[in-house]
Amino acid sequence: MTSKGSFNPRVNNNHVYRFPLPLVFGPSAAPLTTSILQRLGRSLLVSSSTSNSILNPKCEGVWDPLTGSVWVTDQDSIDIFWQRGNFGKGSLSRSEPSWHRRKIKEITGAGNTLSAEEVTALRRQERKDFKIARAKHAVLTVEAAERAFLAGEASPADSTATGELERPKRPASNAGLPTRMTREEADKAEEEQRRRAENVVVENLEHMQLMPEEVWYLAWGLNCLIVKDPITKISYPLSTVFQLLVSTSTPFLSALHSIPSLTAEPPRPDNPFLVSYAVYHHYRSLGWVVKPGVKFCVDWLLYKRGVVFSHAEFALVTIPVYADPKDEINSPHKGQLTNSNPIDWAWLSTLNRVNSQVKKTLILVYVTIPPCSLNGSTDGWFCGGDPDDWAKYQIKEVVVRRFVPARMRD
Repeated sequence: MTSKGSFNPRVNNNHVYRFPLPLVFGPSAAPLTTSILQRLGRSLLVSSSTSNSILNPKCEGVWDPLTGSVWVTDQDSIDIFWQRGNFGKGSLSRSEPSWHRRKIKEITGAGNTLSAEEVTALRRQERKDFKIARAKHAVLTVEAAERAFLAGEASPADSTATGELERPKRPASNAGLPTRMTREEADKAEEEQRRRAENVVVENLEHMQLMPEEVWYLAWGLNCLIVKDPITKISYPLSTVFQLLVSTSTPFLSALHSIPSLTAEPPRPDNPFLVSYAVYHHYRSLGWVVKPGVKFCVDWLLYKRGVVFSHAEFALVTIPVYADPKDEINSPHKGQLTNSNPIDWAWLSTLNRVNSQVKKTLILVYVTIPPCSLNGSTDGWFCGGDPDDWAKYQIKEVVVRRFVPARMRD
């Protein structure tokens, strides 16, 4: 141990991920909190009184019609989106776009820090080895008991000479992980990795993929993303970006079409993208990092600071509710709007059990869809660029917990 003490990667993460949003506030914008910014959206960003106090990175991305998402290939933009709010996902990684760094490390063999993919692979192998050893132990125990029974001897469980039948121990959560280094050792290892990487040329084949809700939040809510045409590389106006995102909720073949007509009718308020974004924006405005929850059979996961600091605390299931029942009968989005039909108790218990096992609290998010006849219209009236339109969606939460009589007698 040196006088500088041990090097804690968490301290470095606090510095790397110190900004909650891609926008950076100057000293004169200090009174503006993140929550206020997210609630006001573009109306705050275009304000002349604060525009000089906010550093806007203005990153660029390319629309991909096949996946209905935006691809970001510039490394600086990727770092900004990931380190400032955990936006997007690496196309060749679990979450953080780290494929290029992992490949260089694989070639050079330098570095003592494991990526998320490497840690997961290591722990899975340890669990696999433990299960094999446990199965062998069970077979040996049964065979020894049978031999003892036939010979009329004591059971191996009662015998003291059972060294070979010692039960294998479960791997510790940090087993196999690199030991904590001192800061001098960490700096030396980083310098060695940088020196080796200079002589290695690896083409970065990974891009960052932004899902539709993230695209609209960054492009409209924060005004820090420019979406371009994949062929002409011309920037889309926000109205075109909105129509492209709305089209992701249409059937697969129609989503492959090029740019929708600018004279298209406004979407209905029960469009699946609009319902999903209303939930996404709501929780982003409360300071949560919102990520997809398909791994745990839910719509969204909420992280307190980000995926690099802790596991998700809450799992969200979006349940749409029509303010006007007639809209549900005439809706063209039947079968596309998830959980529009009542959830049966068996499925709800399954969701709750799955998320309880991983220490997540299940929350049912009821989204009240405003009527299509609002504002004197007979069908669609939503334009997406007006914050008042999004304010018409009402969100209510119901927390679901598993009832355990032994623990909840009071």
